[in-house]
Amino acid sequence: MVDSTESYDRALEGAGAAAARGDSDSIEQATTLYRKALAAGERGRGSSDLSLVPALTGLGAVLLQQGLADEAAPALARAVAIAEQQLRADNPAVVILLYDVTRLHL
Repeated sequence: MVDSTESYDRALEGAGAAAARGDSDSIEQATTLYRKALAAGERGRGSSDLSLVPALTGLGAVLLQQGLADEAAPALARAVAIAEQQLRADNPAVVILLYDVTRLHL
């Protein structure tokens, strides 16, 4: 049986590759894979683990690409909240994340 960490890593990698292809079918596939990665990560690491941030931001990005801003906003806000909670708000990684999230909304 594949453990949740391996499932998370594999789904996250597949989602990133699908998102990079950029066509609508690939974006839909990426959305599904980001959701799977998030579920596996939460099972194995808990709901507020810092390692979930890439899945949350990736999910938010592909949802925005599909015009689903209302669905993207909670994922992106959760990514920022986890990063601020696990790090400090003035940590460079948090600042970069905030910048990236802002760019996604433009």
